Amino acid sequence: MFETRIKNLRKNLTSNKIDGLIVSSAVNIQYFIGYSNFSRDEREGYLFVTESKALLFTDGRYIEAVRNTLPKSVKVFFHTELYKSIKGSNVKRIGTEQNFTLAELKKFKKETGKKFVLVEQIVEKLRAIKDEGEIKNIHAACRLTDKTFDMIRQRIKIGASEKEIAWKIEKFIKENGGELAFDSIVAFGSNSSIPHHKTSNKKLTEKNQFVLLDFGAKVNGYCSDMTRTLLTKSASNESHKMYFTLISSILIIPGLSFERFL
Repeated sequence: MFETRIKNLRKNLTSNKIDGLIVSSAVNIQYFIGYSNFSRDEREGYLFVTESKALLFTDGRYIEAVRNTLPKSVKVFFHTELYKSIKGSNVKRIGTEQNFTLAELKKFKKETGKKFVLVEQIVEKLRAIKDEGEIKNIHAACRLTDKTFDMIRQRIKIGASEKEIAWKIEKFIKENGGELAFDSIVAFGSNSSIPHHKTSNKKLTEKNQFVLLDFGAKVNGYCSDMTRTLLTKSASNESHKMYFTLISSILIIPGLSFERFL
């Protein structure tokens, strides 16, 4: 699977007028080698792919773990070998991803003497077409998210806090083989009008008639995302009217659905 992905990348080098590509996105590196522990916020690895080579550069914290997962065609080196390896290669024009910083570009040019050019989402276009394994993982993430929603509906009670419900969501997902796709959003009452509310210590009371849930599970790197708005049993007639007005608009709000408490 990973060998096929690298092969497909190589097929796209010429059409993008480059001799090689520096893959710097942690997510894109994972796509090619299957290793998922590089931070998305820090630059902990580079994958350098040419027509004949695929070289991964990282530091001593990751060398052992990476060696146990790499495809056979990918060789791993300490990050101190990065510039020397690129400088000694026979490539002239090297592509960089859009997350490549100006500071990185200046450093790479200075240390290697090569020409670097920005490429237009070459990896993302490959990733857009999912293979059977990817589809299987997406289905698993969706099923786990559905199971989590069924569970959490029974746990939302008067007196519970937003953080308590968020913790129960995270705990259930992790106990069932997944990870959080993103930080869960749980919002009670007036907080539910804030789409990206930061989950707080606010507790659910009789007066907090709306509950917003936005969460998802991640399985083997593939994510699901669910957004639900719930209405408590004690809700007023006005709240019911607002709620069902939202439901009637669901066809023009893709990705959102609404459920009433049982």
